[in-house]
Amino acid sequence: MSSALDLDGSSKGTVLNGPCDWKQWISIVKKFATSHNLWEFLDPAVQEGKPVLQQPVEPTFRLINDKVSDLVDLTSEEFRRLEFLHTQYRSKLQGYRDQVKALASLQQHIVKTIGNYYSTIAEEHDVAKQLTLLQARVAPTDWALEREVLQRYRSTLQSPNRTKIEAWVTQWQKVLTEAKQLGLPDVQDLRPTQDFLQAVSSINTPFTDYWVNKMEDEAALGKPNWKTVFPDGIKISEIFERAHRIKAAKNNKGSFGAAFQGKGEKTEKKEDKPKWSSRKNDKGIPLCVCGKHHFFADCFYLIESARPDGWTADQTVEKKIKDILDSNPWAKTMTERAQQSKQKEKEKASDSSNGSSVKGTAFAGLPPTPEHTPPPSTSFSAGKAVYPLRDSFILDSGSDTHICNDRSRFLDYSSLAEPEDLFAGDSQLQILGNGTVRMKLEEGGLFQLNEVAYVPNFHTNIASLDRFLAKGYNWNPASGLVSKDDQIVFHTRRLFRQPVIEYNQLSEVAPSSNFTSSSAPRPAQIADATLWHKRLGHLNAQALEHLVENTTGCKIKGPVTVDCESCSLGKGKRVVSRRSPQNKAQRPFWRIYIDIFSLHTSFNDKEAVLLIKDEFTSMIFIHFLNDATQDSVMTALRNHEAMIKRQWDLNICIIHRDNDRALQTAYEAWVEERGIQDEPTAPYTSAQNGSAERSGGVIGTQARTMGIDAKLPSDLWPETWKAAVFLHNRSPMQNHGFKTPFQLLHQWLQDNNKDTGYQQTQPDITFLKAYGCRAYPLNKQALQNKQKKDLKTDPHAEIGYLVGYDSTNIFRIWIPSTSEVRRVRDVTFNESLFYDGIDKPPEPIPQRIEVRLPGHIEDESEYEEVATLRKTGLRFKFYPNHLITRNQMTRMNFTTLRIPIQRRI
Repeated sequence: MSSALDLDGSSKGTVLNGPCDWKQWISIVKKFATSHNLWEFLDPAVQEGKPVLQQPVEPTFRLINDKVSDLVDLTSEEFRRLEFLHTQYRSKLQGYRDQVKALASLQQHIVKTIGNYYSTIAEEHDVAKQLTLLQARVAPTDWALEREVLQRYRSTLQSPNRTKIEAWVTQWQKVLTEAKQLGLPDVQDLRPTQDFLQAVSSINTPFTDYWVNKMEDEAALGKPNWKTVFPDGIKISEIFERAHRIKAAKNNKGSFGAAFQGKGEKTEKKEDKPKWSSRKNDKGIPLCVCGKHHFFADCFYLIESARPDGWTADQTVEKKIKDILDSNPWAKTMTERAQQSKQKEKEKASDSSNGSSVKGTAFAGLPPTPEHTPPPSTSFSAGKAVYPLRDSFILDSGSDTHICNDRSRFLDYSSLAEPEDLFAGDSQLQILGNGTVRMKLEEGGLFQLNEVAYVPNFHTNIASLDRFLAKGYNWNPASGLVSKDDQIVFHTRRLFRQPVIEYNQLSEVAPSSNFTSSSAPRPAQIADATLWHKRLGHLNAQALEHLVENTTGCKIKGPVTVDCESCSLGKGKRVVSRRSPQNKAQRPFWRIYIDIFSLHTSFNDKEAVLLIKDEFTSMIFIHFLNDATQDSVMTALRNHEAMIKRQWDLNICIIHRDNDRALQTAYEAWVEERGIQDEPTAPYTSAQNGSAERSGGVIGTQARTMGIDAKLPSDLWPETWKAAVFLHNRSPMQNHGFKTPFQLLHQWLQDNNKDTGYQQTQPDITFLKAYGCRAYPLNKQALQNKQKKDLKTDPHAEIGYLVGYDSTNIFRIWIPSTSEVRRVRDVTFNESLFYDGIDKPPEPIPQRIEVRLPGHIEDESEYEEVATLRKTGLRFKFYPNHLITRNQMTRMNFTTLRIPIQRRI
């Protein structure tokens, strides 16, 4: 039974429908027969002298001695020989039975998978003869097989599938392997490589250009055996597949068709959209009008320019498409949009190719501007065309410096004390600072430019050819290759009549308006040093001096001097000397410092804090605990380790700690199990905990100062501690050259090719507000947009106070009137107003109302007071075991009783 099942599983989907299937079909039969020692009996290639499967013959005593008449007449030696022959016989018999069973399974498989060729073997019951008949009927001749494989090889090259690249590459590798086994001339040497590069040029032009140029360079150099070293057809397809997968993961933007049949379709009327358009395959590709799963922009019937050479249309499908387009406006509109988009892409490609006729490279300056025209702005006016390479990098032979117009591209940045003038054509611009920028290469990887000038008004980004030549690089304008020491570094391609290193599609810039979209980047925040001091959780003056150059979105006006009374009250401390460990960490989270702090019960029932500090970056993480027990601490530590592993694929190696009672048996077992080195301090010597104690003091002091300055209730300490940690990680640190912990972490991650989720390394602090300032979040009624009549007269917002941040656009707001902390996005701030203790929940106002109780109640001594009814705010005195509803009260015989009640107003 298992043999049959194994055979069915290995042959799933393989049916002998014609000569093209013979090779794979007979290969499966051969593998199964060989594994059961049957192939020598079945091989259809052997016409004569083929052995026949026979049942073994049982040995008898006459085989040992033909002169005796009975078994008992055998000698002891002869009897042992007979016994040995019987043992061999039983073994051979079992093998024969297994072969017969396998042969029966093979017979079933043949009958199930020969398709329309059953008549060929209908009268033949011997499996070996069946295979011989099928070979004579179905197996192609060598010439026919070569022609069929060559036809499939060429057909595969003509129709690369954009939406299923991996499946197409697998199909290509399969047919290429078959062609090589047949020794076809078309797949010798590097011909498959050339064919493959030409086939994928429509999918990834830079990839094709790079490898074609590289092949030509290798051929020109004429190194011995270069053809054997250069990637063959299989290898180049693997490189392409890997590059395509990486590019798709980085971009994660989807193709035109995805946006075209995603967001664009939602604007159509629901009743006009046919039901078949929502049918998608297992990969989410919608159904096209032609009946296949692909986007409109990739349909050969709809887009003439997408048709491969030799493609012919099916008249039936064409008629079906015409009927659909004539009867359904939605399908017609979508088709027209796809055709227009393809036409625009074709025109762009034509413009790019025409640029090769221009000799030399012009200076990358702005076009001449008339005197009456105002100087260009960074956002460009709505009526002025934007240069298509504004967000790209070009290689310019006319510039003596690198230029970047996007501040967020800089890895490190130094502002100039006085802006320097830059002349571009007839325009005069200003250099605001310098720094380091990395370009993304088409082949994958990054290229770093140093001493890049930041010119926000420049119309493109420039890599100076003069600087490249000075560093020993060479550029071939004809091929676009940039090399150094005879090694190709990257290549440029001509777009819009310029040699482009990194091309980015132009991002849309909204025209100037009195209103700003929440999706637009925040402008830099300009404020005096005192306000930034409060926004950063009472940052010291020395760190404030380095804030602008180590963060994004901060501008300080006036002198950097701060006189803060809250800092004097909250930051008084004694000085403790702590010696750092000799072996410093060389990467994030190699060594962490942990410490546990017990505090009074908070508004959300928290009683302790676990602080974790990374030695390499000084990044601090905070975990709030219900108590300081071992279970709570271990849960937080396990969660923290899992977060580091999941987010950045890093492991903790050393944990430095004090001898806290919560870190005992379970902790010791955990670090031993995880292979983590434990570094406890000496008993009763908390100063030896060094960075952990210091970080606890820093955060505790900062949180206390923030709370004092904001006049917040003391039970809000989880919010102030969390906000202090958030601001600490985004504040310049003197011991790290005034770089922020955030920058140190993300810089290391990017340098080591780890995904961080951020394009830049410096933290963006444009969203920060003075801690504890007045906030006006939209109330629930306004957010839900219900009861619109009330919204016309009732307030839309509540009064609250900023107590923390969950992200750059999610704020934590404390609402005194409801004693809750709410996560909000839609909120405005007044940084000049802070909590003064007035906005407290109103006290209940006693009132007297008349309540009627049932007349049968006589003894008032048995009453008891029940909890306040939250919905009505009423407090009653009821008799025990009596539940009285409002309807019941109206139906009963009442006596009147006046009792004092309290109602919230």
